[in-house]
This record gives sequence, C-alpha cells and structure tokens, in this order.
Amino acid sequence: MCKDINKKALEWALSKAPAAALDDYNKYGKKLVFGDDNGSMNIGPTWIWTYLTFTDNKDKTETTVVAPYMSTPADYWEPQVRGFHYCKLLNPSRALEWILIDS
Repeated sequence: MCKDINKKALEWALSKAPAAALDDYNKYGKKLVFGDDNGSMNIGPTWIWTYLTFTDNKDKTETTVVAPYMSTPADYWEPQVRGFHYCKLLNPSRALEWILIDS
C-alpha cells in the first residue's frame, strides 16, 4: 500500500515540474522507482526509527525508494490499535525537488 501512495507523490511531482526540468529529468535524470514495502514492523519504536530508504542501482540511473510500514490485524490483541496501517511516505514536494535538483 505504501508503494502505491508514494508512486502518487511522484506522479504529482511529474505533473508540476516545469517542462524544461521534466525534459532534463527524462533525458539525464536518475529516475525514482519504488521497491516493495519493508515490514511489517512489529513494534512502534521499530517503525518510528526506520526511515524511507533511497538506494542507487549499480549504474546510478535509478534510485529505489522503499517505505517501511507497520500494520495490525483486525483481531489484534489490543483493541485500540486493531486494523491500523502506518506508512512512511515520500513528500510530494520532496519528489519535485528530486526532479528539479537531485536527479
């Protein structure tokens, strides 16, 4: 689920990037791609202190973003947190910054 949400952040950024920057990104930029989510983290502190990862491929043409997540089943032992799903998300502005500057 996190991967799909993070893809939407990149889609938003691609739609907002100036034409010249988007052209440069498509021709020369290091593309953001999304790997499978990392988790489920079993306890809150593990999820809190695990960050989005950005890993370059060998030839430096792509950077893979992986999001940690934590979820609890609907029948979780603690009723107050049943059915929760937490994702670390890529900020859409960060994705735009990637297109404009970092890639």
